[in-house]
Amino acid sequence: MPPFGGAALSSELALALIDFAPDGVVVVDDEGTILSVNRRLGELFGYSTDELVGASIDVLVPERFRTSHVAHRTHFGATPEVRTMGIGRTLPGRRRDGSELVVEVGLSPMHIDDGPRVVAIVRDVSEQAALRAEADLIQQTVDAIRDGVFMFDSATLRFTYVNAGATIQTGFSTDELLEMTPLDLTPRFSDESFRAVLRPLLDDECDSIEFETVHRRVDGIEIPVDIILQYPVLGDEGLDRPLIALARDISERKTAEERLRASEAAFRRAFADAPVAMAVTDLDEHGNRSITEVNKALEELLGYPAEDLTRMSFSDITHPDDDDRDVAAAKAMVAGIAVDHHVEKRYLRADGTHLWAQLHTAVLERGDSRATVLAHIIDISHRKLAEKARDRYERQTELISQLRLRLLGNEPLTVMLQGICHDVRASELASDALVLERTDREGAIAAWGEAARPGPTELSRVGIVEAMTAEGSRDREPVVLRTFDRDVGADRQLLDVLHADVVVIGSLGQERALALACGDAAGADDGELDMLTRLVVEVGEAVELSDARANQQRVGLLEDRERIATDLHDVVIQRLFAAGMRLQAAVPLAESPVQERLSAVVDELDRTIAEIRDTIFALNDQTHHGAPLSARIEETVRANEQVLGFRPSLAVDLSVDRVGGEVAEHIVPVVTEILSNIARHAEASAVDIVVHNTNRRLTITVIDDGIGIDPEAQRGNGLDNLARRARDLGGGFSVGPNTDAAGTTAHWWALVN
Repeated sequence: MPPFGGAALSSELALALIDFAPDGVVVVDDEGTILSVNRRLGELFGYSTDELVGASIDVLVPERFRTSHVAHRTHFGATPEVRTMGIGRTLPGRRRDGSELVVEVGLSPMHIDDGPRVVAIVRDVSEQAALRAEADLIQQTVDAIRDGVFMFDSATLRFTYVNAGATIQTGFSTDELLEMTPLDLTPRFSDESFRAVLRPLLDDECDSIEFETVHRRVDGIEIPVDIILQYPVLGDEGLDRPLIALARDISERKTAEERLRASEAAFRRAFADAPVAMAVTDLDEHGNRSITEVNKALEELLGYPAEDLTRMSFSDITHPDDDDRDVAAAKAMVAGIAVDHHVEKRYLRADGTHLWAQLHTAVLERGDSRATVLAHIIDISHRKLAEKARDRYERQTELISQLRLRLLGNEPLTVMLQGICHDVRASELASDALVLERTDREGAIAAWGEAARPGPTELSRVGIVEAMTAEGSRDREPVVLRTFDRDVGADRQLLDVLHADVVVIGSLGQERALALACGDAAGADDGELDMLTRLVVEVGEAVELSDARANQQRVGLLEDRERIATDLHDVVIQRLFAAGMRLQAAVPLAESPVQERLSAVVDELDRTIAEIRDTIFALNDQTHHGAPLSARIEETVRANEQVLGFRPSLAVDLSVDRVGGEVAEHIVPVVTEILSNIARHAEASAVDIVVHNTNRRLTITVIDDGIGIDPEAQRGNGLDNLARRARDLGGGFSVGPNTDAAGTTAHWWALVN
């Protein structure tokens, strides 16, 4: 044994020193066979010393490194040299259970009698390796940061550490930066002003300081940077605390901010001076739409000053019928379901009028339960008016075409006028239509049509209509009756019946006028009034043409009947009469049986002559043979005017003319019988007649204002006949006093096949 401290060690002491050494010790031969190990090595790798002695040193190396380890061991055997630990060389080791550890190995070659030997000192450095790996990871992470990280001494201000980001940001190398201070990069600071900035940190008055400045790069270019200064407390109080500066290049942000400022300035100019009305609006989750900013065009469009609009919500200036859609759209934009909203809607102006506009909104910014949107409002009132005028013109043209078709259909005047009232309401050109007809009582006007159903409505004296229906009024222009400028003499009842504030009234001759309702006073524009005026003129011309054609037909029919009656009287009767005279003269000359036959022939000729004379009288009395049922009813009513002493009011359904067969044959006698009873017993001054044909049921209702009927009086044959006719046709008949006024109501009906 070699000397140890001047004295020789015993072999037992030497072995004890090796066995209790803090590091593992292993001795191998030139083949890598383990000759001896100490206890610490077995503990490191999980083997007993007996298990390792005689084994290959490669069992302590992970399998993936064994091939290369053999090569290294061979190379070391060829050129053996002492290799100490602690020079940063670590090797992986493999424990008995397969887990790995990191070790440092020191090698010492030996030469003894038995041959070359190698003594290896093995130290477990797994923990140090993990710490070193963590430090390396931190270093790599810091170097990977794009921002510059600078550490510098608080006294000298000299940089003690910089990361890769700092070199990229400044253009200086690491070595160059480590010779510099922050003042070399930040020319805007002096030593005094920079230390004044640091003072709150150094005095522990704050945790960090943030400010903007510039760094001058190696090429002299100054770049804007955002600096965060910190003075962290380290774990070991004995270590000097470094100052740390994190420098972020904000060139792109500054450029973006500049562009944003320029864009905002341009937007402000465009917003304020734009010819299109615009507003900035804040939305919330409930659909509220507060106006925060408006431009001049919106002020002019709505008639409100900006200070008033910015105190309002869009609900305040939106037509109530259009607000629900905007509320729903606002909620959708706040929730992120929609990013814009497009709609045509109506806005309320300061003067109380409204306008049509096209609204475009787009989200500018969205936050929690809110959103800011930009609204463009384009006035489309002229387009809407044009569309309305076009639609109105098309409906008017179609209505006039229907009117002319009615003329071609040769309908009775009453039926045609009722059809016109129906067509006007169906076309929505007017909200309602009435035919006004004079009665024989002074100043009384009977109104009938769609608005007056189920029966005629009698109006009080109407000065305007009375003037229009006076003699020579056919050429007068239609009159517009308005609630807000009508004369005292204008009739309010007419406006109430039509439920309108504006009515256009046009003459239909001396007997009738047409009244068309045109909505409210504020909504009636010149186009609507012109259209309704043209319509009543067209209807007046149609009535005039219908009257002329009816008169022409009546004249022709009377002429034909007169000719037939003349021919029958002057030719046929004379011939029959002459033949009868000759036969009668021959009777005495004939024998008894022949005399009887000749006398029978003469009697037959006399009866034939009498029947022909009855036919002549019938031809002279009839006026509408074969006419539609409604015309026959109207003619029957007119025929009873002299008996009654006044003209009854008559309203007949359009569909009455479709009634035929046995029911049609009974209608005229029923009307005649009812009017005859009124003339004889009622002492009436007015009679309203309504004829309906609905749901396969024809109904005749006659109302008079007479003295009424005595419920205990015995019914005459006329009323019994009316009841019988109704029963034969599957219907019924009733007569009784009016419920809400003096007079009597007769109600007769029959089933229509």
